[in-house]
Amino acid sequence: MNMALYAGLAIAAAFLALCLKQVKPEFALLVSLAAVVFIMAAALPRAVLMAADIEKFAQEGGISQNYILPVMKIIGIAYITEIASDICADAGEKALSSHVETAGKIAAAVISLPIAEEVFGLILGLLN
Repeated sequence: MNMALYAGLAIAAAFLALCLKQVKPEFALLVSLAAVVFIMAAALPRAVLMAADIEKFAQEGGISQNYILPVMKIIGIAYITEIASDICADAGEKALSSHVETAGKIAAAVISLPIAEEVFGLILGLLN
């Protein structure tokens, strides 16, 4: 599936959700959720291939897994956080959307701590 099909599906789902919102608002959200699930399920295999390519490039370049794995996890957290936050916002739950974003930022920060610790260690080693 290519981006044009993803965009077409999203536009069709948004139009259908907009029409349903006037009659059955709860179904409008379900239509949006179904479109998100379908698009993400179609895109996921490409994301897995991309991750494998990044891992291969890192190995060829001599970059440690200690750096690549956390970065890939942070990218995944960013995507998941954005999707969940957008779904909450579409459902009218702005506060929940904001809290999902905050939780995603905290999760990314926690995962990045070992890399930050190593960078600070290198800086301190250079200063001493």
